Amino acid sequence: MANGVVREDRRMTLSTSTPHVRVRGSILAGASVTGRSGRREPVSRKSRRNTRRQAAFTLVELLIALSIMGILAAVALPVYSSYVAQSRQADAQRQLMVVAQAQEIYRFQNGAYATNAQTAALVPYGWLNNFGSYAFTVTSAGTAVVGGVTVPVFTAQAKGNIDSDATLDTWTIDQNGTLTNVINDVTG
Repeated sequence: MANGVVREDRRMTLSTSTPHVRVRGSILAGASVTGRSGRREPVSRKSRRNTRRQAAFTLVELLIALSIMGILAAVALPVYSSYVAQSRQADAQRQLMVVAQAQEIYRFQNGAYATNAQTAALVPYGWLNNFGSYAFTVTSAGTAVVGGVTVPVFTAQAKGNIDSDATLDTWTIDQNGTLTNVINDVTG
């Protein structure tokens, strides 16, 4: 610390006459800077305050960032809700396929498909009365004449409110495994 020089830089020299100046910390009162011209100029408190303010965000910048995030959320929410509804429909389709398999096992063992009153017998084979937001029922079971031959038939149905509106999404499956979307709540 010869001649009061604390730190030397290529462009300027920082010197002080008071012992209260920290070398590695902030510049306190009593410090002066020697610039390229060789003149000693005191470091003002105003310039020190400005350097501290530059490290923070202004209220306007924060409001702009929040409004951009709000706009992105407003755009993304309907798309996300649509994907959630489609995934719920896919779950109902998979469960209806399980119902069809349970009906086939029941028919193999009993000679006919289970009616809605007999669905308790389908539980060991994967039958669920409710799955997610859907309720499952056997809407018809019996026989039908197809090409002069009497064959067992059934229709199972899944109904569910997947997006909190008045419309119920409705799916059916028959003995052939044909899935039909009777009422599509995702688009309607």
